Amino acid sequence: MVRSIPVRPVGRQGRGASLLAVVTRAGKGQQAVALLAAVAVVSLLAGLGLSRLVQSPAARAAALAPPTAGLITVPVEKRVVASTVQIRADVGYEDPVDLRYDPGQAGGAGIVSGRVPTAGDQLEAGGVALEVDGRPVIVLPGDVPAYRDLRSDLSGQDVQQLRTALRSIGIDGGSPSNQKYDAALAAAVKKLYERVGYPAPGDPTATPLPASEVVFVPSLPRRVDAVNVTRGQPVTTVFATVSGTGIRATGTVSTDDAGLISVGTAGTITVGDETLDVTVAQIDEATTVSDKGDKRPDPAHKQVVLAFGELTADQTAALRYTNVRVRLPVRATDDQVLAVPLSALSIGPDGDSRIEVMDDDGTTRLVPVTTGLAADGYAEIASSAQPVEPGDLVVVGTDTTEGDR
Repeated sequence: MVRSIPVRPVGRQGRGASLLAVVTRAGKGQQAVALLAAVAVVSLLAGLGLSRLVQSPAARAAALAPPTAGLITVPVEKRVVASTVQIRADVGYEDPVDLRYDPGQAGGAGIVSGRVPTAGDQLEAGGVALEVDGRPVIVLPGDVPAYRDLRSDLSGQDVQQLRTALRSIGIDGGSPSNQKYDAALAAAVKKLYERVGYPAPGDPTATPLPASEVVFVPSLPRRVDAVNVTRGQPVTTVFATVSGTGIRATGTVSTDDAGLISVGTAGTITVGDETLDVTVAQIDEATTVSDKGDKRPDPAHKQVVLAFGELTADQTAALRYTNVRVRLPVRATDDQVLAVPLSALSIGPDGDSRIEVMDDDGTTRLVPVTTGLAADGYAEIASSAQPVEPGDLVVVGTDTTEGDR
């Protein structure tokens, strides 16, 4: 039996509502599908992230294990091994000397009235270094200071020094061995004053030389380093400091190191790309400055004066007033020898020295050695139980720097 279903007529409004309901149900279904897809993607990504954070015990142990240590090697060298004393030294002009004014019996006001030298000037033998009260202070070569006025009938080494000094500048004052101030010397002194352009003092027939008008300096010419007077002011006792025209280096060493060197010990300094030779010229007592500013002996150190070999003008200019490092070899191998850094040496159970040599395949072997001179961080390999050649690699340490894991 067939049942009949009544069909209700649907107007325009009814048909619209039915379509909206169908579309709405279809839209909600698509949103649900999209939501489920998004949740799936997020879950996948979260799973991947967690998989990176989660490690197995074996992987964790491998990650925390220390890096494999590598060996640091250096080649065996052929070189001269030398033990040296190293010092710092200041370079300046050699043999500084103070020029002192001695008023003697002059009796003047002691005012600087004329010539005043300036730093850098060069004083020649027989030249005028200063003018005081209108009178010259003449520079002559000599070691004995002018401590008295020289005049007729006086005798002594200072008289003989004056005669020798005048002869050195071309003025004949008689026999160099004569120590008496005689007429020949007086005539020579008069010629000296004529040469410098001042009238001779005293009786022209027995010309004296006042102590206030001469200063004796060991070796001339000299370079003026410092001047302590100005024109129109009273003269000071030390009116200038002069030095030789050559340069030298002066430094200090410990008393122990000073015992390793002597006058004549040769050394080197490096200036730019050049290595220059120096020689120990003097070893003197050193001084130190106390808290009060006074100088006192320094028993822990010695002063070392170093002379340079022949220098060019450019080398002299580059060295002046610099501080340099001086190397003074005190013991060295006669020639180039096999040598390794001290860090390459170790002591075996028998107490003998040994080195660890790395072969081409990366394996290492211990080689007993006999060492010679050790200095400046290197040791001479005098002999070895197995052949060792220049260029062979020896182990000096290990490198624990972490690399890629």
